Amino acid sequence: MVLLQDSPDLLKSLQGKYFRKWNVSSFGQFVVMSRFPLTKAEVLWTPYPKKKLPFLRCQVQIGQESISLYNVHFNSPREGLYSFGMLGKQPQFLLEAIRCIDNNANVRITQARALRELIRQERGPVIVAGDLNSTDASLSYLELRDAGLRDAFEESGRGYGYTYGHFLLENKFPWLNLSWMRIDHIMMSSQLHARRCWTGTATASDHRPCFADLVLKRP
Repeated sequence: MVLLQDSPDLLKSLQGKYFRKWNVSSFGQFVVMSRFPLTKAEVLWTPYPKKKLPFLRCQVQIGQESISLYNVHFNSPREGLYSFGMLGKQPQFLLEAIRCIDNNANVRITQARALRELIRQERGPVIVAGDLNSTDASLSYLELRDAGLRDAFEESGRGYGYTYGHFLLENKFPWLNLSWMRIDHIMMSSQLHARRCWTGTATASDHRPCFADLVLKRP
């Protein structure tokens, strides 16, 4: 199974031709591609007052088992950081810049809590994957842990598993192609076990892809 975010035109591209024989579901920036049948797909919205923030939920049929698969992309901290860069240069606007950053973080926490409640209603195995824009020490990430999810990289990864940051210095230091944040995650419920988890190269995107071999436990 392949889950992508920020990919609204993927299926029209040359890469999208590779997946024409797969089972595919998409909405906006979200694309889910699976060799297993997709029996259901629906868009779920975060109840945030100022933004309509979607998740794409699919049901994946593997043998007799139906797995709920959530493709997610939490709100980027970029907006809050940009406001700090612009407003923070003037002392009188410092509090406003801090407020913007706080509001930006609250959007991600709201998304995580909405997703947590959806996960708690699930009766079968669950996989959540995507760009959470959150490290494993963040409040939004911990909300998903509170729903009973485990992190595939924490369970079976090696090294640091960093997925982001490698492009930030590429103009000044093109040889410094190092990521330094782990904000893209694959998480799973107790019915699944991660055999291994790893990250890919930094050549195709400003995020390294995250991969995991997951095993469905037998009752």
